[in-house]
Amino acid sequence: MEDAYFAGLFDGEGCISINKTSGPKNKPYKRYGFQLRVSVTNTNIDILNALQEKYGGKVYIRKKKNARDYGNWITVSNQCLEPLKSWLPYLIIKKNQALVALDFQSDRKNYKTDEEWEKDFLAYENIRKLNARYGSEYYKSS
Repeated sequence: MEDAYFAGLFDGEGCISINKTSGPKNKPYKRYGFQLRVSVTNTNIDILNALQEKYGGKVYIRKKKNARDYGNWITVSNQCLEPLKSWLPYLIIKKNQALVALDFQSDRKNYKTDEEWEKDFLAYENIRKLNARYGSEYYKSS
């Protein structure tokens, strides 16, 4: 399948997030880190498997009582780069989130200065604002 098709699917059914992760136990630094996550949720498992085949990641099947089963295609960290770069020219709704995500993931390393950690935190906050839903602390009506 073509990148443009997957970009359209992602624009409508996908999500970009930067999640907080706890720091490793028994390490000298105590603060949490951040991890990029890209996902698509759909009831058509075949299309999710096609995403996995083309870009890697993993498909998780979710069973719901009294509803159709659905799946999540999920990729994290550096695995997010290929699909996001491929989809960027075609994205409309999630273009700004993709730009933040690509910038965030471009210079990842394990040990960060305070300034680098602050940059990651700002990317985390920026994604939260771009993804804000009605009722959240970041929601702003137009």
